Amino acid sequence: MGHYTTTEEIRSETKVTNHIFLTDFFFVIGYIGAAYLLSGLVRDDLHIAYYIFSGIAALLLSLPSPYNQSRRNWQSIYFVFKKDPYIYEPVFDKDQYKK
Repeated sequence: MGHYTTTEEIRSETKVTNHIFLTDFFFVIGYIGAAYLLSGLVRDDLHIAYYIFSGIAALLLSLPSPYNQSRRNWQSIYFVFKKDPYIYEPVFDKDQYKK
């Protein structure tokens, strides 16, 4: 009998350009839009620095998470805050239990 390879899930993200995904593009646009709406709360002397910081923060948040490659940094932060504090998850050293 032959050996067959099956895939569990085929999923790809839509790209705007070769390196920018559509969801990342809309996230950055939305983040910059929110920063623009909140710029009235920032002192006039700091507007340019505020926009530069907001742009850099938007780009860093849209990068892939180093802890979960299938998620973005902003998604990882969201899941940390969304986590239920009443659910117990033990923390232990896996090397300690190796045989």
